[in-house]
Amino acid sequence: MSQTRKSLIFRIRDAEDSHAWSEFVDIYGPLIYRYGRDRGLQDSDAADLSQVVLMEVAKSIGRFEYDTNLGRFRNWLLVIARAKLSNFFKKKVNCNGSGDSRVYQLLHEQPAHDEQEETWRHEYREHLFRWAAEHVKHEVEDLTWQAFWQTAVEEASPKDVSERLGLKVGSVYVAKSRVLVRIRAKIAEVDDTMGQD
Repeated sequence: MSQTRKSLIFRIRDAEDSHAWSEFVDIYGPLIYRYGRDRGLQDSDAADLSQVVLMEVAKSIGRFEYDTNLGRFRNWLLVIARAKLSNFFKKKVNCNGSGDSRVYQLLHEQPAHDEQEETWRHEYREHLFRWAAEHVKHEVEDLTWQAFWQTAVEEASPKDVSERLGLKVGSVYVAKSRVLVRIRAKIAEVDDTMGQD
């Protein structure tokens, strides 16, 4: 595995590398926030969960061993997010004997671990795709981007897209392929396991 592909995970081990941490938070903060919201947390609680998880990552990243045979980074991040979410619910239930039935109900409605892992994997992949796509969008011409987006995301036929955009069908295929390559490369900068499962 090349150093470049793992660089963000290794770079965040250096507390002085503020650029790496900023990039890490930009990528993973919204994912963790959405994880909390999807599990019933209010806006401020999901934001708090995101902060707590990111602080735990900062504290623990030095012990994380990057070996895809042992486990993926996203799985390690899910374990942290799940534990912090569980702690949040337990604190809410036990807080001053509040008896808040909504919190108790949310705690018991949480999906099983296997279902959570599958949902997390899907959310993680979708989030990284959209993050990378947003970056690549600004690196290519608008016509190239439209050809890619309409065929790859909106699933329009290359023939229809070629007619709409005034391109040859072959040019639509080339645009889609080139943008996909760039998106995959952008994702590989932060996660080299996206296409492996």
